[in-house]
Amino acid sequence: MPGYRLYFLSDLGHIEQVGEFDADDDTSAIAAVERARGNAQMELWCGTHKVMHWDASPVSSTTVSA
Repeated sequence: MPGYRLYFLSDLGHIEQVGEFDADDDTSAIAAVERARGNAQMELWCGTHKVMHWDASPVSSTTVSA
């Protein structure tokens, strides 16, 4: 079972955090990340192979009026 690394990147593309997990294949790894996806810019790697890159999702803001 391949080991994957998920890199959480800053706005400048610097690594801020790394998560490691195992998955059966790239498709399963991508599905696992998609289920837990936040709004961060991320890259998924398996060894020296970049599997996928996600751009940061825009943060929606809500306006509260009093």
